Amino acid sequence: MGGCVTSSASIDPPRAPLLDAAELLALVDNDTDRAQHVTHEVGRLKPVVDVMLGRGHAVGTVDDAALGVLTNLHLSEREVDFFAAMALPVALTHSLAVELWPDNDFSDLLEGMMANGLILADDDDVTVIGRIPDALRRVARQECLRRHPDTYRHNMQRIREAMKKTEQPPAVRLQQAFEDKDIAGMIEVLRPNLYSLTSEVPRLMYSALGALPTEVQTTHPDLMFCRAFLAVQAKAPVTNADSTVVSELEEFTRSSSRELRLLSSILVLRLQKSFAESDRVAEPLRTSTTAISRLHAGLSALLAGRYTTAARDFEAARQIATLAGDRMLCRDAESKLAVTRVLMGDLVAADRHLRRLRTLPEPTGRIREMVRCGEYTAALFIAAERLDRDEVERLIGLTQDAAYWHDELWPFLLLAYRRAAQVLGVPSLLTAILEEIRPMLPAADEMPAQIVTICQVETMISARHLGAAHALAGRLAAADALMALPTRARLALYAGEFQEAADLSAKTLAFDLLGPLARAEAMTLAACAAWHTGRSTEAQSMLREAAAIADLQGGRRSLAVVPGNLMAPLYAACEIPTSHSLVPDALPRPKLPPTLLHLVHLIAQGRPNSEIANELHVSTNTVKSNIQRLYRVLDVHNRPELLAVAAERGLLR
Repeated sequence: MGGCVTSSASIDPPRAPLLDAAELLALVDNDTDRAQHVTHEVGRLKPVVDVMLGRGHAVGTVDDAALGVLTNLHLSEREVDFFAAMALPVALTHSLAVELWPDNDFSDLLEGMMANGLILADDDDVTVIGRIPDALRRVARQECLRRHPDTYRHNMQRIREAMKKTEQPPAVRLQQAFEDKDIAGMIEVLRPNLYSLTSEVPRLMYSALGALPTEVQTTHPDLMFCRAFLAVQAKAPVTNADSTVVSELEEFTRSSSRELRLLSSILVLRLQKSFAESDRVAEPLRTSTTAISRLHAGLSALLAGRYTTAARDFEAARQIATLAGDRMLCRDAESKLAVTRVLMGDLVAADRHLRRLRTLPEPTGRIREMVRCGEYTAALFIAAERLDRDEVERLIGLTQDAAYWHDELWPFLLLAYRRAAQVLGVPSLLTAILEEIRPMLPAADEMPAQIVTICQVETMISARHLGAAHALAGRLAAADALMALPTRARLALYAGEFQEAADLSAKTLAFDLLGPLARAEAMTLAACAAWHTGRSTEAQSMLREAAAIADLQGGRRSLAVVPGNLMAPLYAACEIPTSHSLVPDALPRPKLPPTLLHLVHLIAQGRPNSEIANELHVSTNTVKSNIQRLYRVLDVHNRPELLAVAAERGLLR
């Protein structure tokens, strides 16, 4: 440290009396949080504590009182320089001390400083000797800079080099650079550690980002966007479009940096639930070499239902973050890749991303749930596909926290819950959740709203409310979207509309880059439809191929979401063990004569007997007699029961 001190020294206690821990607690009425704050700021020196608590008679700041304590120590010039040098590092570790002062033994001096509250021990970290209370650190640095500016600057440079060499934690290095007003040093620490620092030290992170000059907006838009994101996270979940949150972000939409403008704009649009527009605006970011930009472009694509584009963006973000050394951001990209791959029906690829993710640092702090949501969502999808009930139950337990349902990935977590409900045989699993997320729903044509509708339809299928399921499916804004087609094909099978089921399955299979399990499910639905339309050879070929795909992927759910009684003869013909169906059996469609079928439709229109008689040109008694025949055929006792059964058995289509 520039040879500030060359021999051991000792520090006598200051003339003012000291407080021990018990006395300090008594002074603050046993308020442990306040006592900890006072200790962090000034140690346990009575005159400074008195000023902090407003009990001193002297007029002045805490720094004035700290300067008084430092003066009372009667340190020599060299000792003041040494004390200031000790105060320069934000945390004095053993490795740092050895690097800075390899030829000196300051054990007596350190012992005296610690005994007198000038260095606070760190009981939680054995690698740390201690740290100077903040007020004393500020004063000691100022005194060294005032008396010996060259020594101060030399020491500061040596500390930066020693911190790099001894691999101090990023939070410590950021604190050091922030206190030293070292812009280049802050950027050097921030860029590869955006996620981890946001998680560990959000306040310091926000302050450090705020201290960066405006020109950094152009050269490092990801840093400025991170500050905007921190402002959002501090006030509300990212799914909340509160006007004050949006207005803070809109400030960045007017930035001189095009990339920062675009990043802020797509987040504002997502907060306003305009997901398709957010994806459109994100298009220029898809050539960016910034990990944050590609990650958020991917999120916009994912929420717009463009999985292939999202996968490309997340993969680019992962590669850029890996090269930059930002392992926490890399973990987030891996988790979102896992979700995207499982939505595309590629279980093996999703599992590979999860395994790679688990070699990276565990998320902590305020962004823990944000990073974990993707991991748990993908893992729940995989457990459901593998029919692993124990793992499904474990992951449902892990995702009960409200934070997961305020994450941007909540629509996909909901879809994973829906598949989990099939595996557990509990259709009501989603009932309460669907009510809670109602305020978060965007317009009906946005992908998250369509996912919710599909989950509702599938829940109705599991509960045998097929009439209501048909009606709701008819209101899908994008009925031919990849996510909607298997559900519509399933409903067609229940209604006995086998050719329609075949056509819908063919549309699914025509999609480019269809994942293996999505293909297996579509082929199973198509095989069932082919069998019941007399194309037995084609049906057997498709079922065998679907079963082979499912075996390779290790996921059997795709074979088990077709009515079991419709599939049983096909399994027997293929000599393949029957998969236990996760959906109810299809009830046979009654063969009603045209007159009675017409009568069912008239009753469904709410017509009274007299109007039905006029429509059919028969007497009212004949209408009553035919209604009684319908009751006997369908085994019901009144009109509401008749309509419910007619809907379930496809008579209203």
